[in-house]
Amino acid sequence: MKRFLFLLLILAGFCNALQKPTSSKFDKRMQYLAYNGYNVTQVNAKVGYVTAINFSPDEVIVDVVIGFNLGWETTDNNNKIFLKPMAYKYEDTIIEPNSSEWDTNLIVTTNKRIYTFDLKLVDSDDNSYLVNFTYPADESNKKLALLNEQKALEQEKLANESLEQFTRPKNWNYTMLVGKDSESITPDFTYDDGVRTFIGFTSEKTIPAIFYYQGNQEMMSNTSVKNTEKYTIIVVHKTANRLILRSGDEVVGIINKSFGKSLQNNQVTSNKDIIRNIK
Repeated sequence: MKRFLFLLLILAGFCNALQKPTSSKFDKRMQYLAYNGYNVTQVNAKVGYVTAINFSPDEVIVDVVIGFNLGWETTDNNNKIFLKPMAYKYEDTIIEPNSSEWDTNLIVTTNKRIYTFDLKLVDSDDNSYLVNFTYPADESNKKLALLNEQKALEQEKLANESLEQFTRPKNWNYTMLVGKDSESITPDFTYDDGVRTFIGFTSEKTIPAIFYYQGNQEMMSNTSVKNTEKYTIIVVHKTANRLILRSGDEVVGIINKSFGKSLQNNQVTSNKDIIRNIK
């Protein structure tokens, strides 16, 4: 029975445990702690001193509620809140702050989180000057996002290196049909390497969406982009008899005049200048 009661006391202690900030090794009044939305944080204050609580730089305080508002002054500014115990007048009597009656709770709501505090008035030098919150979960997510970004860049680099293996032009034999008022999306060159089609645009051109025909239906092409000093090159991940370039009402058709012809590895069809037909 005694053991059972002892376990209940331990569990009750866990259920009501306070999270106390850790003191800086330079000054115990400068404190920090990791944010935990399921814990209540104890903040010690002292008469005649201001305590500041500092939240994440990307947070803005939207609401502050304190249990004993007569005995505490609160001021908030963006991601900071300042606390100070104060005397108050009851009828004709001025009641000064004292450690036996001034303890209360504080709830702060920001645009991202809710913080809960126990405010404790102390007579010793154990008061807090500044309490800084840290956010290990956010830092972990940032590191993960950075690793994913680096991984994506490495994959893109590998893909581009792989792409370089197929960039030897084999077929320049393309002609172009330009729709009315569609000059801004006309490519400056088109060729393929037998596997992919390369369509180049100078900087003054508008980069269009690129489609190909599957039967009588237009299908969006899978593409990637390569940038050189002079050109933006859209790499279409296939060769096709006809490609359609579209941007708004502008349209350009590109016809592969050597599509389906057997090209030897050392054979290159000409010419490098696209034949233009305006329609």
